[in-house]
Amino acid sequence: QSGQEVMQAKGQGLMCLVLNCSTPPLDNVKVRQALNYAVDKDAIIKVLLGGIGEPISGPLTYAHEGYDEKLTQPYPYNPDKAKQLLAEAGFPNGFDLKFDTPSGRYLQDKEIAQAIAGQWQKIGVNAQVNPMEWGNFLKEAQAKTWQTFLITQGSGGTQVLLSTCFSSKVKGIPWLHYNNPKVDQMIEDAGKMMDTPRRVQTYRDVVNTIRDEAPWVFLHQLTDIYGVGPKVQDWKPGGGIVLLRGTGVKS
Repeated sequence: QSGQEVMQAKGQGLMCLVLNCSTPPLDNVKVRQALNYAVDKDAIIKVLLGGIGEPISGPLTYAHEGYDEKLTQPYPYNPDKAKQLLAEAGFPNGFDLKFDTPSGRYLQDKEIAQAIAGQWQKIGVNAQVNPMEWGNFLKEAQAKTWQTFLITQGSGGTQVLLSTCFSSKVKGIPWLHYNNPKVDQMIEDAGKMMDTPRRVQTYRDVVNTIRDEAPWVFLHQLTDIYGVGPKVQDWKPGGGIVLLRGTGVKS
């Protein structure tokens, strides 16, 4: 209709693959890094998301305390580097991998998983994509038995996100056997810190370690899309929850 427009804002969620850090070959950090380098995130955003979205720089979004806007994307698309890392890890011919994904829960979730599997094929990784209904997906995620699965994260504060995803003392649903006592301690310490600059720096230290150790394949930040009617004036989307207040005047 006349006067309507579509507006975009960075969302407070990000899409990732969680890798099982306890089972071969994913217990090798070079393999996990190779899987990151082998994903063409820009192509996925362009082809499957209509160009809406951007590759993420780590496990936090712009809305989280400790987010560092100066961080670059940790693993740009580089299949040659991925092949080199696989060879160094002892898998020059690749390996088989079971890849679980929800189907219909997130925008283009199954299609994104299939695209990633196709990109991994180029470095010799044969990923079997297993789409699942959301309820069954959650039950399986709680069992902590998967090799890798696709999910979105980002809701809640930094302490909640880092604890549930990366602390072996918490073991939330998105946690899949990543175990680094130093990271556990930093997350626990940050949660008790009243000194904001010190807490933010501790979160950034955790983020830098996570980027290096790659317990996730870092994909893209989600974008919120809003249809704005002509009666909505002087509003710009900021992502997350939208609160609307009426004028009290009936038309």
